[in-house]
Amino acid sequence: MNDKKIAFIYCVNNRALYEESVRYVKSLHVPKGYEIEFIAIEGASSITSGYNQGMRKTDAKYKVYLHQDVFIVNKNFIIDILDIFQKYSEVGMIGVVGSQSVPFNGIWWESEKKVGKVYDNHNGKMELLKFTDIEAEFSEVQVIDGLIMITQYDLQWREDLFKGWHFYDASHSLEFIRKGYKVVVPSQSEPWCVHDCGIIHLKDDYDYDREIFCREYLLSKSLNFDKIMKPIISICIPTYNRQKEIEKSIISIVSQINDERVEIIVSDNASTDSTQEIVRFYSKKYKNIKYVRNEQNLGSERNIINALNQASGTYILLHGDDDYFKQDSLCRLLNIVTNNPQCSLFFIDVLNDKKDVTFGKGLDQYLKETSIYSTFISSIMFKKEYYLNIKNPTLFIGSFINQVYIQYKILQQNPHFCIIRDAIFTQEGNDIIGYNYGEVFIKNYLDILHYFKGDNSVKFLTEETIKQEKKKMLETTIFYWYRYILRNKPPVSLDYFDDIFVEYYKDEPYFVTAKSIFERIKYEEMQH
Repeated sequence: MNDKKIAFIYCVNNRALYEESVRYVKSLHVPKGYEIEFIAIEGASSITSGYNQGMRKTDAKYKVYLHQDVFIVNKNFIIDILDIFQKYSEVGMIGVVGSQSVPFNGIWWESEKKVGKVYDNHNGKMELLKFTDIEAEFSEVQVIDGLIMITQYDLQWREDLFKGWHFYDASHSLEFIRKGYKVVVPSQSEPWCVHDCGIIHLKDDYDYDREIFCREYLLSKSLNFDKIMKPIISICIPTYNRQKEIEKSIISIVSQINDERVEIIVSDNASTDSTQEIVRFYSKKYKNIKYVRNEQNLGSERNIINALNQASGTYILLHGDDDYFKQDSLCRLLNIVTNNPQCSLFFIDVLNDKKDVTFGKGLDQYLKETSIYSTFISSIMFKKEYYLNIKNPTLFIGSFINQVYIQYKILQQNPHFCIIRDAIFTQEGNDIIGYNYGEVFIKNYLDILHYFKGDNSVKFLTEETIKQEKKKMLETTIFYWYRYILRNKPPVSLDYFDDIFVEYYKDEPYFVTAKSIFERIKYEEMQH
């Protein structure tokens, strides 16, 4: 492989456009000691087969796959891509526009997390197509647009799947990610490229390719049941005295999947109602249900640990006994985990029903994505192997939110995570009782975050990110629940709330403002 050569690879059916694109490339600055070459594939049956032919024809390490109607206007294009590739060996592919999430319909430009910019005339008028600005050197994405795709490693294009001209770009992006590489869109002060594509008319083969893409990467990838030696997901449900809710929860699972792909663990914390009779009835009917009953009440946190310890699946999904899976949601969940084995942790964001998935890396980014909602047990799924590696998984038992500690310990072993933005279940809405709100959601939560404080944003939580979270959790959660508890008087304590708040927030620049908000809420609720 020649690491001093850059190959520009085209699938060509219009020589005039191709030659104009080549003229733009020839005007670029080529660093001393480097060479460029052009490979034009004519008569290809598909873009994937054409690109595979082009890849085989060159020994260049760096390859630029681009449409014949793309004109590179950034004179420092070659210098810029080499700078990224040589500084970051983990970057496998670069594009100029893309998305940080993949909607379940497979159409990346319907994502709400698009980045990058390009001059484009897909609507018949040349204009700047600009998405979210990139403040860092580049933004990690899930999919880049196929107008230009730049690689420093060779992966076969999936001509076995895509025999036309669509979804090859999304496929190749996810193939790089499957191999553990990053796909990125760089920061561009001005667009690097002009895409003179003209008005695009999608044909029937577009939907055909889209269905193939979704089937392979997103939705309903088939599984060979004969090869399943253990469950893919163990759904662990700790319960106590919720006979009606636990029955509804079990039915919401077995009505969708009742085979060996999903294991259901019910850990009964010595319930005194009919929970035992109900769960035993279903466990006799469905062989994938495992019922464990504690001889005495262990407390809710140790019951969670007991449920986790019973799991035999590759992945463990914590699930509240009063949460109910929506129809077809478990098939989506199964396919997300089987298609993303690089991830150690999956967070189900049921409050953000965008019907897509997005990915991240490191403790800092996970905190920014999940915030205080990482305390919600039904949103947490992780690989069992990483859980078993935690030397003391009960370190923060007594905090009421030991599950937060478990998530960050897992990420310290493998920092890759997935955010599933999909309201896959509904909630009964039962209040959790018997705890002190300020102690749990201010003191204990922040204590756990500080336990992981360090300078490395992948392995630890940086001080700056923790400070940002302190403010964010007030604005999104604490103010709201403080008012809710005062107004509705659930069996949750606000004892010593003011003292806890002062202890943890007195040094923050917004302390006086926040304190006045709590005082106003308290006054308003006293008058209510």
